[in-house]
Amino acid sequence: MKKILVLLFVLVLLAAALPIVGNKLVSSVLDEKIELLHDNGIDVKDTIVESSYLHTKIHYEFLLQESEKFFAYLNQSSHGEIPSYIQDAIDGVLLGVDVSYSNVPFMNNIVVDIYPIKLSSNTMDTLQESDKNFYNFVNTFLSKKGILYNLQYDMISEGFSGYLKDINESYVDNDGTNLKFSLVGMSYQGSGNLIAPNILSSQLQTISIEAIKDTFEMKFNLLDLHTESEFASKSKYANAVTLGSFDLSMSGDDNVSMNAKNVQVSMSADTQDAFAQIYAKSSFEQMQVDANALKASMEGFNYDISIVDLDKDALEELQDILGEAKNSQSEILELKMKESFIKLLSRGVTLNIDDFSFKKLVLDKTQDLKGISISSEITFKEDPALANKLLYTPALLAQNLDTDIKLKISKEIFNKINETTPIAALVLQYAKEEANNLVFEMIMHDGEVMINGRDIKR
Repeated sequence: MKKILVLLFVLVLLAAALPIVGNKLVSSVLDEKIELLHDNGIDVKDTIVESSYLHTKIHYEFLLQESEKFFAYLNQSSHGEIPSYIQDAIDGVLLGVDVSYSNVPFMNNIVVDIYPIKLSSNTMDTLQESDKNFYNFVNTFLSKKGILYNLQYDMISEGFSGYLKDINESYVDNDGTNLKFSLVGMSYQGSGNLIAPNILSSQLQTISIEAIKDTFEMKFNLLDLHTESEFASKSKYANAVTLGSFDLSMSGDDNVSMNAKNVQVSMSADTQDAFAQIYAKSSFEQMQVDANALKASMEGFNYDISIVDLDKDALEELQDILGEAKNSQSEILELKMKESFIKLLSRGVTLNIDDFSFKKLVLDKTQDLKGISISSEITFKEDPALANKLLYTPALLAQNLDTDIKLKISKEIFNKINETTPIAALVLQYAKEEANNLVFEMIMHDGEVMINGRDIKR
């Protein structure tokens, strides 16, 4: 009996100690992350802890003290560079972060709310001097946590999910313009490191923007946006975006409207090996444009393009230079970009257009011009002497290019092109007819060009 009582006593002590142990485990992880932020330009300005036996809440205030250092840390996970004007805009921003978690071990979810408390002093001083009403609006908006990201993070699995708080705001500008902005139903989920997740997806129900002044009215609506991203590594990734619809309209002296339905865009890249591959696809069910000089609608648009056999080292060199150019521009940088691009081409590259097409094009709501489709393989051959050719013998560049292009174009579109570009009639003699379409297959090799099997020099 005594042994049982001792065992029960030990078990009770262990159970009582578990929340204390759990609190220490989470606390040590948070301390580690805060130290990492401090090392990369973000300082803790205030900390308020509310802790009970089973639960802990902590309020932090973080000051983005050195944005350049912080963005350098973020850029470690990407070839892309964040532009300097964005860094300047958020330098000195004060963020509120509310963290809550259970002290019981193995209940691993940490819930975090992140929201800006104040913009940088420079930004707020400029606003106060130039537009006191908007300054007050921004202060009120931030004070009610107008922009708030919620994050629920599992420390063990590194899975996370969350949402952006809905935004519904209106504002009357000094010139009398009525502005309305709405963002509803944004959520996200993913896994991996929060700075560089392996998988990330998001959903957005709607974004709506409206501006009205006197006889002028502008409206923009975006519905059902979904994104999917997978990052196997910094050099291998895939992104996809689908959009239910968007509408843009402006009325006043000039009436303009544009809308699209079922838009899909995807891109992937693999630069792990010596040669990089980049793939891009896009499609939409329908798009309409109605403006003073243009009234057109297009249906069944699709493109599927890939760039392969890109030299990895030359590509990364060009990406780094382009990243520099986002932050500063100079004649030296322009020259470096040109030289880097020529270097990339000199290593050889192939562009494949598996499909570029649309099924229907209607002008002025009455002219049905039917469709068009293009497929091709274009190879720019490796040539160490490319830079010299560009300078001294540009006429020889045609020998560097091999192409195989197939074009199927409706007679209606061809005739429309011929109205403004009569030279199109010169290639008509090479065309093959296929139902209501004209077909051209152009092959170019070593500077020799053939269309539908006929040498165009003859």
